[in-house]
Amino acid sequence: MVEEARRRSPDRDFLIGDAYALPVDGGFAGHRADKVFHELADPEAALDEARRFLVPGGRIVVSGPGWEALVIDSSYPALTRVS
Repeated sequence: MVEEARRRSPDRDFLIGDAYALPVDGGFAGHRADKVFHELADPEAALDEARRFLVPGGRIVVSGPGWEALVIDSSYPALTRVS
């Protein structure tokens, strides 16, 4: 995925890291983790790591799957509105 991201956006920096030890020193205004924390053995440690590199007042957004409320919107309601 990182290789593809680099191909699509060669003018951007992409780093590979670990949720418990991200390869950044700080100065970030935000952190987003989508569908990650529910898979971690120690989500509290990952949250501490996210706090480490945020500026004062920085924001963290954590989201996870809600499989019981999964909604699919498409042009084919006969296929996507079945419960």
